[in-house]
Amino acid sequence: MNLQSGYDGQVLSGVANVDYFNYTTPALVTGLTLGFTRVDSIGNPALSGATAKGLAADVIALNYANGPIAAVADYSVFNNDRTRMRLSATYDLGMFKLGAGFEDNKKNGLYTDGNQTAFGVTVPMGAVTLGAVYALNKEGTSSLGAGKAEGWGIGADYAFSKRTVLNFSYGDRTKLANVTDSNGDQYRVRLMHSF
Repeated sequence: MNLQSGYDGQVLSGVANVDYFNYTTPALVTGLTLGFTRVDSIGNPALSGATAKGLAADVIALNYANGPIAAVADYSVFNNDRTRMRLSATYDLGMFKLGAGFEDNKKNGLYTDGNQTAFGVTVPMGAVTLGAVYALNKEGTSSLGAGKAEGWGIGADYAFSKRTVLNFSYGDRTKLANVTDSNGDQYRVRLMHSF
């Protein structure tokens, strides 16, 4: 289910990975693996410090997937002294799937601490999958500005085949306190094919 409208870089943190190396162990016990990822992004030579050479992070993650439960916990250490802990899980009840995610940031002297939370549900109905999501950002100071923002979204996927999907999504975001970005809504219509 693709429900990205109004969130990536607007309510929740934007995706910034450019180059990365990942290793995942064989199963430690049924359904449980351990992973390590080294992430690098493109820097800006006109700036100084970590921004000039690009943001990098080392990430250690535990992944669990067995039966109706899937969960991930990871801990990241960035080259600008920021750390991040994330937890997410889904539970498949058959008629629908519930999901939740939480991110906690401990930041360096240029930024303050903060967290982000998201809750979602998807409902499969044959070739159609319906979904909804709610997200809340309580970042002190970030690229989104100082304060809080929230958003919600709905969406639908229609699977033409296992690899081709027509997606529609609509999202709405609201600034709650001191967020530099304005309120707004957004919709997307996409035809996606996996190779």
